[in-house]
Amino acid sequence: MIGFVSCAAFIYLCYWTGALSVRRASLRMAVLAWLAAPLPLILTNALWIKMHPLLGLSHSLGWLARFVVAALVAAWLMR
Repeated sequence: MIGFVSCAAFIYLCYWTGALSVRRASLRMAVLAWLAAPLPLILTNALWIKMHPLLGLSHSLGWLARFVVAALVAAWLMR
């Protein structure tokens, strides 16, 4: 459920800022959103919960992939 809500919020953020109308701006927005929210949380959890580093890496790259796919689909649908 949180994945759906986060993708919807990300697409709304791209729409609100106008990133969907500029070429490749939605991909930059995906990286910025990833750097702002999930990456610090996952790194903090990996340090304090003592998760294996590759598990933290896979989770963070999964969030990046989720945002990139949402950005590409939203840009494709808005054109």
